[in-house]
Amino acid sequence: MTRSAVVTGAANGIGRAVAREATRRGYAVVLSDVDAAGLREIGGELAAEGHDVATVVADVSDGAAVAGVVDVARERHGRLDLLVNNAAIEATDYLWETSPERWERMLDVNVLGVVHGVRAAVPLMLRQAGAPAAIVNVASLAALASGPARQSAYNASKHAVLALSESLQLDLDDVGADVTVHVLLPGPVATTIFDDATAGEGAASEYRASLRDYVNLHGVTPQTAAESLFAGLEDGAFWISPHPEMHAVFAERRAHLLTSRLRPRAVPVGT
Repeated sequence: MTRSAVVTGAANGIGRAVAREATRRGYAVVLSDVDAAGLREIGGELAAEGHDVATVVADVSDGAAVAGVVDVARERHGRLDLLVNNAAIEATDYLWETSPERWERMLDVNVLGVVHGVRAAVPLMLRQAGAPAAIVNVASLAALASGPARQSAYNASKHAVLALSESLQLDLDDVGADVTVHVLLPGPVATTIFDDATAGEGAASEYRASLRDYVNLHGVTPQTAAESLFAGLEDGAFWISPHPEMHAVFAERRAHLLTSRLRPRAVPVGT
């Protein structure tokens, strides 16, 4: 039985590396992204290597488009064993300077994109027989913090991804589904997310540039993140992070903040 995987945001960064690692592990993959050129490139590379790959240009904020991506997996393979909700965007403005349009776009992609993926995939996963299925929602260590400043919209979206992932696992357990949920919580990863991030002029733009430079210099590779994802799946871990030591620090800080009822404090970049 060929295992089937859907990966969103697969044209670049973590999604691209996850696509490569999935094919290396024997998955047939359906890849989606809004970046048609990048998607065509990774799809062509994997196909040339002899892998079973399909690509679909789709915006995860569009529920019908996401359903169409999952339909490709169903039509080609009759099943879906792994869904990786990876697509996400960034923004680096203060909360009051982030326009309603930017807020809506952030939530549409980072949060509703995950919801659309789950709504499309779970009914198929519930119907199929055989091996258990898995859903990986890519959040961030930002889901365990409320800083740094100038990332209110992004942080809020990643807190939401973590909360809905925990709730999703409870829902699946409640119906006795053979489907597990996992959350990838990366810290700095050397991707283009800050190249593409929205920002106001002046200080906001400069801050975006500083974050871009930091992740490029100090971030782990997307391949490391992808390998961590599959290692976590093999271990059956709900919490998966390519940065285990940083994860521990963030979790301890969050627990201390909550149990001691402290005022939020910024997490310094580079922690």
